[in-house]
Amino acid sequence: MMTREEFWEWLATCPTHKYEAIDEFGYVTGTCKVEDTKNIISHGKLKLDPSQFECEWNGKALPDKLTTTEFLIVKELAKRPGVIKERAHLMDIAYKENTEIEDRTIDSHVKRIRKKFKKVDEKFSAIETRYGSGYRWNVS
Repeated sequence: MMTREEFWEWLATCPTHKYEAIDEFGYVTGTCKVEDTKNIISHGKLKLDPSQFECEWNGKALPDKLTTTEFLIVKELAKRPGVIKERAHLMDIAYKENTEIEDRTIDSHVKRIRKKFKKVDEKFSAIETRYGSGYRWNVS
């Protein structure tokens, strides 16, 4: 039997499914879909193309492309909107081989990610800091 995390991982990579993010009370908090073509991940204004490491916000490409590390962090946050991702988990996603990374490195990446998104939308607030916990993709 798959764990919840394994199920979401599987579902996020399956190109024929549409799924809804469910909060801890069972309420639908958002809808995320993986498009059939090129495994594009869409959630609200966000569109990610993992095969090309390309990111769009509200139909516009980011003028400053995300680095591979930044892209992996955004992808991890957005694939389960509303779910808090701890810094340690994001570090594992972004730095698979290097275990000597400080957890504050993730904070720096998130700061740069926000700055890049704000170049196309000055009101960007999709990445929420959960002090003492980590980050989550804001579903509102």
